[in-house]
Amino acid sequence: NSLEAYDALLKMGLIKQLIGDYRGAEQIFLYTYKLEPNSSILNGNLGHLYLYYLKDYPKAEEFYRKAVTTGKAGNLYSYYTEMYDLYHDGFKDPDKTKALLTEATTVITDSSQLYQLAGQYYRSIGDTSTARGYFEQAIRLNPQDDVSKRALENL
Repeated sequence: NSLEAYDALLKMGLIKQLIGDYRGAEQIFLYTYKLEPNSSILNGNLGHLYLYYLKDYPKAEEFYRKAVTTGKAGNLYSYYTEMYDLYHDGFKDPDKTKALLTEATTVITDSSQLYQLAGQYYRSIGDTSTARGYFEQAIRLNPQDDVSKRALENL
């Protein structure tokens, strides 16, 4: 059964990654990719591997883009926050970072954490007006969001 093989291979790749055999994980994930190229989970795992362990940012971007295109709502948050790390910390590209935050908050409109992340980013680059809007939206979505409340007070 190809679904059982896919699950087993995915687990093997994750174990390889866990023990620090990143090239071994890559080989298994890429083999598995041939079986299931539209798996958002596999594409997300490849993006994660390339971003955090193999430091191949163009490949990370390629697989994260596939993950968000094929992904379900539950996993999209993780993919977008990791893509934030990719654009902000990896590529160090402010334009891609801003575009990603706009995309993420348009696709996932109910995540106070994404709005908080966007607010923190805009505050860090000195755009307090945009930061304020994101923090206010985070608080509308989650009135208990003390981080965003404090950030607003300190703008």
